Amino acid sequence: MLTNKGVTVYHFTGHSGYLRYFYSDASVHSVFKNGSDLVKIRIPTTLFIPVCNGDYVFLGKSDAIVPEKEKCVRVTEFSDNRRGVNPHWRIVAG
Repeated sequence: MLTNKGVTVYHFTGHSGYLRYFYSDASVHSVFKNGSDLVKIRIPTTLFIPVCNGDYVFLGKSDAIVPEKEKCVRVTEFSDNRRGVNPHWRIVAG
């Protein structure tokens, strides 16, 4: 399934908690890999996105200061694909 929707990324900063970022133009794919459901997210941008394995993503816009973990997916991998014709960040979460 492919959808264009906004996503909220919660980046863990350590002792100070989470920073929240909303991206309105992400593409979201649901996939099944190695026995589990995953979500592949592509965020078109040439800018740096603070994201690490273990961060949380809410599919949609969230105003919560900290991630509601039961409503979010956890980042398992990411890649910076800002070079080339179609610059974007790819995030896989599950």
